[in-house]
Amino acid sequence: MADRCTLSTADQRARACPGCAVAATRTKEWVTTRPRESPVAGRRVDPRWRKRRWHCDHPGCGRKTITEAVDEISARALLTDRLRRAAGAAVANGGCTIVQSVLASGVGRVHRTRRGGAAGAARAGGGAGDR
Repeated sequence: MADRCTLSTADQRARACPGCAVAATRTKEWVTTRPRESPVAGRRVDPRWRKRRWHCDHPGCGRKTITEAVDEISARALLTDRLRRAAGAAVANGGCTIVQSVLASGVGRVHRTRRGGAAGAARAGGGAGDR
C-alpha cells in the first residue's frame, strides 16, 4: 500500500512560459497528475500533483496555454527525475537488467510474449500510447 500525498506548486517560476519566459497571470484550469516517485524512507508514495494550466497572454508568444512544471518533474513527465535516475543507476551500477529495474521500481510495464518470456524491451515511463 502506498502513502498518498497531495502536492501543489509554491514556486512562482513554475508558471513561466517556456516559449517567452513571461510569467502567466491568468489561470485556465486546475489539473491533477500522478507522477511516479521513488520510495521515501522505505515506503511507497502515490503523489497527486494539483497544478494549474495557465493562459499565456504575451502578444509575441505562439503558445496559448502552459502547465506548471518544476525541476524535478518536467512538463508531461510520468516519472520524477529522482525515480528515473534511480532506475537508470540500478541498471548502470547495480547489475540489474532493464526488465529487473522496471519491475522493481514500478517505472513502466514489461510486455510478455505468448511463451511467457519478456518481449525484449521494457517500456519505461510510458508515452502517449500508454494512456
